[in-house]
Amino acid sequence: MAVWHEEKPHILREELESLTSRGIRLGEEKRSLKDSILILNCIIPRGTFDIDVGEDLLIEIEFPNNYPYFRPEVILKNYSLPRHQHPSGKNLCLIPRPTQYWQVVSIGEFLETRLPLVLAKGEIKDQTEIALDPEEQAEPISENYINQPKLSVISDRPSFFSYPLPEEQEGLEVLKHGFVDLSYPDNSNTIDLLIDPEKLEESLEKNLSFIAKRWLDSESVLIDGAFPFQHKNHHTKKTKWYLLNRFPSFIDDRSGFKEFYAELKNKDIPLPKNLKIKTKDIELEYLTCLIFPEEIAKGEMGWGWMFLSQGKLKSNGRSSLQQIQLNIPIQSIAKEDVQLRIPESSGFQEKTISVVGLGTLGALSALEMAKNGVKKLILMDFDNVDTTSNVRWPLGYEYVGQQKTVALKNFINKNFPKVEVEILIHRIGSLQDAFRNENQKIEKFLNTDLIYDSSAEEGVNHFLSHLCRKKGVPYFVIEGRRGGWGGVIARVLPVGKKGCWMCLQHALFDKTITPPPDDSKGGIQAKGCGDITFTGSSFDMYNISLAGVKLLAQTLKGVKAGYDVGVLSMVDENENPILPKWDSYELNIHPNCPYCHERDLDKE
Repeated sequence: MAVWHEEKPHILREELESLTSRGIRLGEEKRSLKDSILILNCIIPRGTFDIDVGEDLLIEIEFPNNYPYFRPEVILKNYSLPRHQHPSGKNLCLIPRPTQYWQVVSIGEFLETRLPLVLAKGEIKDQTEIALDPEEQAEPISENYINQPKLSVISDRPSFFSYPLPEEQEGLEVLKHGFVDLSYPDNSNTIDLLIDPEKLEESLEKNLSFIAKRWLDSESVLIDGAFPFQHKNHHTKKTKWYLLNRFPSFIDDRSGFKEFYAELKNKDIPLPKNLKIKTKDIELEYLTCLIFPEEIAKGEMGWGWMFLSQGKLKSNGRSSLQQIQLNIPIQSIAKEDVQLRIPESSGFQEKTISVVGLGTLGALSALEMAKNGVKKLILMDFDNVDTTSNVRWPLGYEYVGQQKTVALKNFINKNFPKVEVEILIHRIGSLQDAFRNENQKIEKFLNTDLIYDSSAEEGVNHFLSHLCRKKGVPYFVIEGRRGGWGGVIARVLPVGKKGCWMCLQHALFDKTITPPPDDSKGGIQAKGCGDITFTGSSFDMYNISLAGVKLLAQTLKGVKAGYDVGVLSMVDENENPILPKWDSYELNIHPNCPYCHERDLDKE
């Protein structure tokens, strides 16, 4: 596949003309090729486009292989801006990153329209003025310096992020310092940190992730609670953190860490220790956390952070080892960070939810609740994960043979560590020895803010909905239909003159609420299994779980959903597949419901 300037040389001629016709001079070398990327060196004379910074502008234009579908990169070599320009790479942020902002024009017109604007806005430092500009966005300076995609540190945000920002001053000062315990897997010596472009997939197979288990002050006193999880087989080493009054300019310098170390020593500030963490190709000597002011939102300064590592490349027959500096991102699991993208899930945060029935629908629902930040899950089921049902169970063959409750707890603990999980291995209504002490388990299960019933068992639905009504606990129920042709979600709220689960059954029976379609041939029995199950693919069934969790999220947030019952149809009246079609209903008191007509509704 030819690159654009080889396949269509006339476009290149037009691009060169768009520059020269605007008075832009091409350098002595009109172009050079690097990995088939066309690079143009140009000079924009002083005063062109009414730009005057005291000298001509020296720019380099790098065109992607598939120009003009994608925008070129423009590097301003001889002038620096405080914003809208990479501090060391010098490339300009002429338009936002998403490709939809690239309106295909000639490179000459692109420079003429965007360059004066960026040179003007890039000089603005006033945060109030930046905040008022609808085209602006935050530019965290630390993002420009992350250079190690295979290394990361996972951490909560320590409480010192609430410290007030210092007044701006010239010199670099350490405001506070302390310790952090870093956990890392014991197989670190099998991981290559260097990336080989010729073997990119192989190079990126393994990464090294550290966990900041504990943050301590300068007296080794715990600042906040310990991190909620750690690597199974791991080592832990203590290193230093430093709160700085400004972003450290040395961070892009290969010898920057040495300069920082010397500065700490001169000021008699405790030094980081040599950790000697060995990977396959690099020995990490120091891992130091730096915390500094930077833009965290448009027009707002706050604390940014990253780890700086000094290390040595391991020798390949050489007598001396090459020094290397790595700038490592920190992945935050703080509530304000992980909830930023999901404001509609805010109602989950302080809630305990009990889920019964962890099959296709219940397991996915529980995972969605964990992903969206529920405080605690109480999971009840009695079944094991098997290979045949795994085609629609969400976790895969790794968990085959495990109890579903245990498998989900282990997965959630590992991947969503702030969610507390309690399991109850029990089959409601069973007389088997393994499932004794039912009422004790039910009491634990009812110690909750809400019950989410995906058991697909009418007896369980009836029993739990009755208990919820007595205790004033909201009750949600979801169920699918054979063939994956449809399903039902419903909520029963213990307030107001609303119907109950039995009202729902009467309404479905007399079709006041239209029942979902059901495949009469969809009942099956797997070999070696004593129970009848049903056909239905995960991509159909998951619609039910997702809608159930959506209704749950709206309810917990206090948003008026406008419905209590949703009925899903995945086929039309001729049993032809259709896109998911939901019909919604309010759950009203049914005239034939024996429970609701026993209530004195006038007193509610």
